[in-house]
Amino acid sequence: MIDQAEDTDNLGAAFRKLKGEPAVTFGLFSMRLRPRVLATAVILILMAPFTQSALGQHRSASPTRDPNCPPLQGGFSDIFDFSLQQQNGGAASNLAIDRAGNFYGALAVGGTHTEGLLYKLAQRGQGWVFDPLYNFLGGSNAGHPVNVVLGPGGVLYGGAASGGIHACGNDGDSYCGVVYSSNPGPTACNTALCGWLETTLYQFTGNTDAWGGTVSAFDSAGNLYGISLNGGALGQGAIFELTRSQEGWTEQVIYSFTGGSDGSNPSSLLVGHDGNLYGTALHGGLCCGTVFQLTQSEGSWSEHVLHTFEHIYTSYDPGGLIQDQAGNLYGFAQWSIGGVYLAVVYELSPSGGGWQFTQLINPLHRPDCDGNNLPRALALASGHLYLGSGGIDDDCMPLDSGEIYDVTVQTYVVEGNVDIFQNMTPDANGNLYGASAACGNNGGGMVWKLNP
Repeated sequence: MIDQAEDTDNLGAAFRKLKGEPAVTFGLFSMRLRPRVLATAVILILMAPFTQSALGQHRSASPTRDPNCPPLQGGFSDIFDFSLQQQNGGAASNLAIDRAGNFYGALAVGGTHTEGLLYKLAQRGQGWVFDPLYNFLGGSNAGHPVNVVLGPGGVLYGGAASGGIHACGNDGDSYCGVVYSSNPGPTACNTALCGWLETTLYQFTGNTDAWGGTVSAFDSAGNLYGISLNGGALGQGAIFELTRSQEGWTEQVIYSFTGGSDGSNPSSLLVGHDGNLYGTALHGGLCCGTVFQLTQSEGSWSEHVLHTFEHIYTSYDPGGLIQDQAGNLYGFAQWSIGGVYLAVVYELSPSGGGWQFTQLINPLHRPDCDGNNLPRALALASGHLYLGSGGIDDDCMPLDSGEIYDVTVQTYVVEGNVDIFQNMTPDANGNLYGASAACGNNGGGMVWKLNP
């Protein structure tokens, strides 16, 4: 454990320090409030732009919703709108869901310092309460968080692309990044909104480490795994593991890609039902990427290529790997011809000691024009496989695209002209959720729901 910081901008922690019963004046009225009541009242007033409503977000009577965004129909709904102050024009991470149905996510340049914000969304009645958990400080303290993982005990884990040691990149002038955790403070919070603590678990040390790494998943033993696009011994990407002991967390690069037949530049990773690691690499193999498996034996890891993408006229740049309960793997890749880039989806099934590759859909065109339709995310829900896709193309200007496609029945279920389906997370009831940096009534992004 390297350091622990509590951002004093997280008002829940600050107001827990109040003493006495100060008087508060509202217009012509004065009253004396207990510290707990005062803390809650002041927080709700000051955080109004961030919470929308302590009892749930209210919709504007005259919404400014972009007409190019997907229509709210057919089971697709907008459940929460980020304000411009919360989102600040940066990317929105995936959503993690706890057993109570609360959402957790990160806004890359959100928060007080525009260095990133961790947040929680909790349903209250018919609305949702936005709780800003932690404001990243930037610099060596870490900033610009990416995807998040909910770990044992309800602790939130993630990678921050900036921060830590300043010695990475081609010229050594980039931050190497950190892996962090965030959780409530050790004392009970008695206010409506409560700040969390952030702890740096590991600082990547240099270019041969898994610098810029992002976290992917935990195994059953509580070890955390992740990927680095350009790290590792040869700069071709790496897979890393973080293990916990009484002394803290220890990081190990368990595999460095060579850029040869094994692949390079890992793009996704999961812990399989069998305890092995499965992932995708954007490049390498015969030409254009691989799907790989990592197995452990006597403390060392070995890589096995399950499928290699042969040339750009079939498909390339694989990513988005997920697994069903039967152990089948699903992923997406790109396909291009004549300068148009399209999405394909494939399945890898265990068969006779090997893996059978099946392309599930032909290159998927935009529903509105013959332009780019790039794969963004995959998810399984209610027994169906869904693809989020989108893109920008001069031939289709001025409109982008953003769609959700039901691969199982091969039909679009959501269509729009803004590229917002960068992530999709299923819940236990078969609904899909995602966070976007665009659309919403405020124009600052939204959290959406699809009830298929």
